[in-house]
Amino acid sequence: DGIRDKLVTGVQTCALPISEISIIARDKNGNALQHLKFDAEIEAPTSLAKDIRLSFEEKDPGHYVGVFALPPGQRDLVLTASQSGEEVFRSRNRLDLH
Repeated sequence: DGIRDKLVTGVQTCALPISEISIIARDKNGNALQHLKFDAEIEAPTSLAKDIRLSFEEKDPGHYVGVFALPPGQRDLVLTASQSGEEVFRSRNRLDLH
């Protein structure tokens, strides 16, 4: 008798775990970097069909959050930041989702 057994109006449910990526962007002096556009590709190393794109929302000055749902496993995170249409940051990291 869990939440998946109930009818909830106005809420979208998902059987996959919901995860969040939080980014704190600061310059070398510790000042918040505002108004950046962060995007990510979360890539499954074994199947391109399982890749997802993720956009981030600036919650507070210099604090960006992206929410996604994926099954457990290893993924590659390719994170980019742009300002005024120009890419200013790119990184690639391995994620181990539980």
